[in-house]
Amino acid sequence: MNGRRRPFIVEGPVWCHFGYGEGLELDCASCERQFLETGRAPQGTRNCWKVQVWLGDVPDPEWLVSALVSAAGTDRSLLGKYSTGPIPADGPGRHDRALFLYFGDRASAEQFADRLVSMMEREGKAPCPGWRPRVRKGCWHFDAVAGPWETWDT
Repeated sequence: MNGRRRPFIVEGPVWCHFGYGEGLELDCASCERQFLETGRAPQGTRNCWKVQVWLGDVPDPEWLVSALVSAAGTDRSLLGKYSTGPIPADGPGRHDRALFLYFGDRASAEQFADRLVSMMEREGKAPCPGWRPRVRKGCWHFDAVAGPWETWDT
């Protein structure tokens, strides 16, 4: 077991964190503080890539969460979190549950997004043909102040 992380952690009433995240040194609280202080995309976003799934978009969100938590038990590189209830989503007035899986680079995130689609299609759990989870860097709520993530320094 990695001394810095436990395989499943529940933090607060909003998020359930899971996985080991070996090779990732993410500190969301530090990133949030830096964003609040500067109003700019934090330095930590440079190597913070995520696969983002709004759980209302998938036909069986509990299956997906369970499958990924289970996968994180054997794939020690996985690190993710899912919301326990609806949170403000991307879009005015929209609320949904969210699932985020974290990666240290875009290629790893894109590769896992493809793996996720294959897994969901194999089980008949994909939302629709051609569906793919969003891959992005940093947190979406930084976009309102820092601009679209694609324009942040890389």
